[in-house]
Amino acid sequence: GGSVEVSPILAFTMNHWIVSMVVYLGAFFAANFARRIRGLNLVALFGYTFVTGVFIAPSLFIATLMASQGATVTAAPVRDAFVLSGLAFTGLTAFVLVSKKDFSFLGATLSMGLWVVLGAMLLSFFFQSAVFSLAIASVGVLLFGGYILYDTSKILHDGEDDAIGAALRLFLDVVNLFLMLLRILSSRRS
Repeated sequence: GGSVEVSPILAFTMNHWIVSMVVYLGAFFAANFARRIRGLNLVALFGYTFVTGVFIAPSLFIATLMASQGATVTAAPVRDAFVLSGLAFTGLTAFVLVSKKDFSFLGATLSMGLWVVLGAMLLSFFFQSAVFSLAIASVGVLLFGGYILYDTSKILHDGEDDAIGAALRLFLDVVNLFLMLLRILSSRRS
């Protein structure tokens, strides 16, 4: 084959992933800080969602490219991860709304789980094991499914009046669930 043309923003994001990570985390913390300031919170939410789109674009590009070569578990990993994320979010949210169960007891466990997953992701940079990466992604799916239960329950039971903050938390849960599912579905067929 032919060569694939990549946009300058995508090329920069792929070649300077540390800068991208710093910008992504900075956007999240800025949006989190601004979430209680009326007017600015909506700008922060839209800014954060834009930066998130730019941040995950390389993952979508690579998954689509690998799928076009028949090298992934599913033929369309981006579509499948999107559909599964949507179904998981809808199902978990509906469960919380219908059962009215309080999942606040998950808070400490989820926080600890998040630190374990972040530590494991850091280790995976050094060990470059496909099996280890799949294990991390599998635990990540469970973790962010738990966060959807926890955050939805918190919104329902705490009488949340901060719609922007709630939207930010749920957006983060769904995006991370999507990325973990994408990692699993775009893994090599072997």
